[in-house]
Amino acid sequence: MKRVLSLLFIMAAGFVVLAAQPRLVTGTVTSAEDGSPLPGVSVSVRGTTAGTITDMNGQYQLNVPGNADELVFSFVGLLTREVEFTGQDRIDVTLEQDLLKIDEVVVTAMGIRKEKKALGYSVQEIDEERISAAKNADLSKSLQGKIAGITVKQSSGMPGATSHVTIRGNVSLTGNNQPLYVVDGMPVASEKAFVERVGEGTNPSSRVVDINPEDIESISVLKGATASALYGLRAANGVVVITTKSGKAARTAGKRTLVTINSSLTADRITRLPELQSTYAQGNGGALGLYSSGSWGPRIDTLQNYHSQLDNLYLDNPYETLDGSPPPNVPTVYNNQEDFFKTGYTFTNSVDISSSSDRANYSIGFGRADQKGIIETTGMVRNNAKFNGNFTLGEKWAASLSANVSRVDIDKIPGNSNLANPLFTVYFAPRTYDLTNTPYEDPANPFIQKHYRVAMDNPYWSLEHNSANEVTDRFFGNTNLVFNPFDWLGINYRIGLDKFLTTGHEVTSLGSGAGRGYPDLAVVGFPAEPGGGEIYDYTYQRQEFNSNLSLRINKDFGKIGIDAVLGNEFYDITTNLHSMTGTDITIGGFDHLSNTDTQIAIQTLTRQRVVGFYGSATADYASMLFLTVTGRNDIVSNMPSGNRSYFYPSASLGFVFTELGFMQNQQVLPFGKIRASYSQMGQAGDLYATRTLFTPKEGSEAIGSGFLDNEFTFPYMGNPAFTLQSVLLSSDLRPQNVTTWEVGADLRFYQNRVGIDYSYYYINATDQIFSVPLAASTGFRSEYRNAGVLESRGHELVFSFVPVRRAGFEWSVLTNFAKNDNMVVELAPGVERIQTGYQNFSSVGAFAYAGYEYPVIFGSSYVRDDDGRIVVDSREMVAGEPNPFYGMPLAGPEKILGNVNPDWDASVTNTLSFKGLSLSAQLYYSKGGVISSGLTQLLRNYGADKITEDRDILQVLPNTAKGYLDPATGDLVLEGDNDIEILKGEDYWSTVQWNITESAVFDKTMLRLKEVVVSYDMPQEWFAGTFISSLSLYLNGRNLALWTEYPNFDPESSTAEGNGIGAFEYVSLPNTKSFGGGIKLTF
Repeated sequence: MKRVLSLLFIMAAGFVVLAAQPRLVTGTVTSAEDGSPLPGVSVSVRGTTAGTITDMNGQYQLNVPGNADELVFSFVGLLTREVEFTGQDRIDVTLEQDLLKIDEVVVTAMGIRKEKKALGYSVQEIDEERISAAKNADLSKSLQGKIAGITVKQSSGMPGATSHVTIRGNVSLTGNNQPLYVVDGMPVASEKAFVERVGEGTNPSSRVVDINPEDIESISVLKGATASALYGLRAANGVVVITTKSGKAARTAGKRTLVTINSSLTADRITRLPELQSTYAQGNGGALGLYSSGSWGPRIDTLQNYHSQLDNLYLDNPYETLDGSPPPNVPTVYNNQEDFFKTGYTFTNSVDISSSSDRANYSIGFGRADQKGIIETTGMVRNNAKFNGNFTLGEKWAASLSANVSRVDIDKIPGNSNLANPLFTVYFAPRTYDLTNTPYEDPANPFIQKHYRVAMDNPYWSLEHNSANEVTDRFFGNTNLVFNPFDWLGINYRIGLDKFLTTGHEVTSLGSGAGRGYPDLAVVGFPAEPGGGEIYDYTYQRQEFNSNLSLRINKDFGKIGIDAVLGNEFYDITTNLHSMTGTDITIGGFDHLSNTDTQIAIQTLTRQRVVGFYGSATADYASMLFLTVTGRNDIVSNMPSGNRSYFYPSASLGFVFTELGFMQNQQVLPFGKIRASYSQMGQAGDLYATRTLFTPKEGSEAIGSGFLDNEFTFPYMGNPAFTLQSVLLSSDLRPQNVTTWEVGADLRFYQNRVGIDYSYYYINATDQIFSVPLAASTGFRSEYRNAGVLESRGHELVFSFVPVRRAGFEWSVLTNFAKNDNMVVELAPGVERIQTGYQNFSSVGAFAYAGYEYPVIFGSSYVRDDDGRIVVDSREMVAGEPNPFYGMPLAGPEKILGNVNPDWDASVTNTLSFKGLSLSAQLYYSKGGVISSGLTQLLRNYGADKITEDRDILQVLPNTAKGYLDPATGDLVLEGDNDIEILKGEDYWSTVQWNITESAVFDKTMLRLKEVVVSYDMPQEWFAGTFISSLSLYLNGRNLALWTEYPNFDPESSTAEGNGIGAFEYVSLPNTKSFGGGIKLTF
C-alpha cells in the first residue's frame, strides 16, 4: 500500500512539474484599424515578471510558465487586452485604439504609477513632444501655458536667467513658494544657489536650467497638497515629477537598439524695444548739454553743428571751434538700441541611445546647448550626459539606475541699479549721441572711459572690461532595488545623491562706475585717474543625500482592490558658500584678488536633516469607487526641539459614475468621474531661525545692538567683529500649516472628442512664519515668529476638443484655464503690512497687506476726486512765488496700487495633422495684474520716451479735475473740471510724475503667440532597405508676436527677487523671440 501511495505521489508531482514547465508561445499583434503589424507591444504573463515586446513585424515569442492563466498585451494609446492561456502554442491578437484613455497611467508621488481614473485629486501630464517642441533650453520656461494653474515668472531674457515657478499661487508670505522637482523618483535641487547681491552683482541661475529637456520622457505636475503629501514638508507647493527616457523608444519601435539624433538651430531677437522720441536733442531746459543724461535739449531740426566731449571742452560755446572751422558733429538721430542688441542663437544637439530586451531597457543620452545672447558678451553652454535604465535581475528581483551629469557655463552682465549695467545708458541715450561709433575709451589708457554721462559706464566699455561668469558642475542620480516575494507584494529601496558646485568670478573693472577717471574735468574737481573696481569670487557647494525604503501591497479581493504603501524617507542637505570680495583694483586688466587693496572673506555653512515616515492606502470597488488615505510624520532638524515632529494627513475620493450599469456602453458620455480631496501639510521655517546669534558685522551697524547704527565700520584694520542679529529669533516656532480642499470632475464626451477636466480648490495657510516689526526700545528691528493667515482659492479647467478627425486628418484644440485669488486674511496683531520685495534704486515695494490680495504694489498715488479723476494743482502762486507745478497732478498718499498676479490666464493650442505633416500653435493670454515699470519711468524722466515728444504743445490734461490740498488741514479742495493749459515738459515728467509711484504702474494684460511648430515625418517606406528608421524635419518659433497695452517693454520681464518677482522691472533685459528649425533622425 505504501508503495502504491508513493508511486501516486511521485506521478502527481511529476504532473505538477510538467504542468509548470514553460511553453514557447509565438504570435503576431496587429492593429484593429488597418491590420498593420504593431511593433513595441508589451506582452507579459499576469502575476509574473515574464514578458517581452513585439518586433518591427509585430511578432513575438515568449516562454510562458505552464501554470500561467493570462497573457496581457498593452501599448500606449491602445486598449489593453487580456487573453486566457490554456497551453496554446500560438496566440495572435488585434489591439484597438484607446480613444477614451480610461486606463491612462500617470506617475504620482514617490514615482508610483497609477491609473488616472483612480486619483481623487488633480494631476496633469505633458509628454516629451510638447516639452521639447519649441526647443527652449530652459525647462521651466517650457511649462508656461501647458499646465493649468502653473505660473512661470521670468527675470529676464538673458541666457540662464532665473525663472520663478508657482502652482496655484502662494502659500507662504516670505518663504519659498516654488514646487519640489523630482527626477526619476528622487527629489533634486531646483532653486537658485543663493540670493543675488541686489544692486551689486548678477542674478544667479536656478538649478532647473541644469536639466536637458531632450532627456525627458514625461512630466507629471502634482498640483494639490493631497497629490504631493507623501513627499512631506518640502512638497507643500506642489511637485513637478520628471521621468527621463529609459529605453522605451526602442521598445515602441520594436527594435533592440534605437539611436535618435536631434539637432536644432534658432535665431533669437529682442521681443520689444521702446518707441523713442526723435525731435529733441541731448541737454536740459531746452539747451544743449554735452554731459547731460537727458533729452530735454533743443529741437534737433534747429541744432547747428556742434562739438562733443571728445572735442575741445574749454570753449564756452559748443557751436564754435578754436580755428573757426565748423564743429564736427552734424545733428543726427541715432538708433543706439537697435545697434546694441544683436541676433543671438541657440544651437542644441542631442543623442539618445535606447535599448530594450526581455530583461532590460535603458537609455544613454548626451546633449549640448550652445546659446549666444542678444548682448554680445552673454551666453550659456550646457553639456549633459545621462543614463536611465531598468533591469530584471531574476524572477523576483529588479533594479533601476538613473545618473545625470551636467556642466553649465553662463556669461552674464550686471543687472538693475548696478552702475556697470550697460542697459542703463543703452535704453536712455540721447538720440543725438552716437553711442555705437563714438570711441568709448582713451587710447592711451583704456581704463579712462569716454561717455556722455558721469558715473554710469559706457555700455561698450562695460562689455569690454567688466565680466561675470558662473560655472556649475553637477551630478544627481539614484539607484533602486525592488524585491517582489509575491505578485502582490513589493519591497523597494532607493538611494540617491544630488551634488553640485557653482563657482563664480565677477569683475567690475578699474575705472568702472564710481571709480571713473575724468582727466578733462579734473579742473572742476573730478578725479583725473581711474580708481575703484571690484573682484568677487565665490564657490557654492550643495549636497543632498536621500534614502527611501517602502513596502507596497497591491491585491484584489473580488471586486475590491487594495493598493497600500508604507515607507521611510531620510534626507540630509548641506551647503557651503565661500566668497571673497576684493576692492580697489591696482592694475587694470589683471583680474586677480591679489591685485586688490582690500579683501573680505565670508563663509556660510548650513545643514538640514529630515526623517519622515509615510503611508498610503487606496481601496477601490469594481474600478468605480476609489478611496485613498495618506499620512506622513516628519521630524525636522531646523525647528525647535519641542516642535520638530509633526503629522499631516490627507484623504481623497474618486467616483467613476459611468461604471454604473445604466451608464455603461453609451456614446454621449462614455467616461465621467467626480473627485474630492482634503489634506494638511506642514512647512518648516528658515534654517537657523530658532536662536538669536552673533553674526559678522558689516557697514555701520553698532556693536552689541541689533538695532542701532553708528559710523564705526568693520572690518577695521583687517580685524573682523561680530554683532547681535537685528532679528530676534524664537525657540517657540511652529511649522506653518497648510490645509487644502479640492473638488473636481473629469468628463469625456463622444469617444473623447470633447473632454472637460475641472477643479476648484481652497487653500488656507496658517501660522505663517515671518519677521514681525518690533519697537526700537527692544534693541531689535523685528521678531521672527508665527503670525498671519494666507488664503488661496481658484478654478482650473482643461478643455480638449477634436472638431475634425477624418481620412488621416485631425484638428485638435487644447485649452488650459486658471484663475487664482491669493488673499492675506491677517498678519500679526498691530501689523498692517509687511514688505516681500522691493525695487532697488526706487521707493516702490511689493507688500503683503492684511485684507488684500497678495502680493500688491504699494506706493505714492495721484490725488483723485470721487469720480476717480486725477486732480491737478490749481494754485498759480505758492508762498508768494509762481507755482512751477501749476496745472500738474497732485501727489497723494501712499496706498495699494494693484495686485501683481493676473486675474486669470489661459492658453489655447491648435494642432492640425495630416499623415506626416503637423502644425501646432499655442496662444497664451494673461488678464490683469500690474507691474511697476522702472524702465518706462526712466525713459520719461530722461525725455527719451515717445510720449514726451509733445512737450512744446500747450494742452489740458484730459479727464482731470482741478483743486489743491489745504496746507492747514490736508483736505482736498476741488474747483471743478480742469481747464488749465500746461506744457508737459521736463518739470512735468522729471519732477511731478517721477515722484508719484502710480505713474509707473501699468496693467500687464497681454496676448502672446507663445509657440509655433511645423513638422514633417517623412514616410518610412522612403527608407526601406536603409539603416534609417525615421526622419523628421521641423520649424519652430517662440514668442513670435505680442499684443499688449503695457508700454515700451515686455510685460514678462522682471527684476525683483523671491515672492516679489513679477512686481517690478528695472533696467533688465527683455525676453527674446526665437525662430529656427531642426532635424530628428532615428536608426
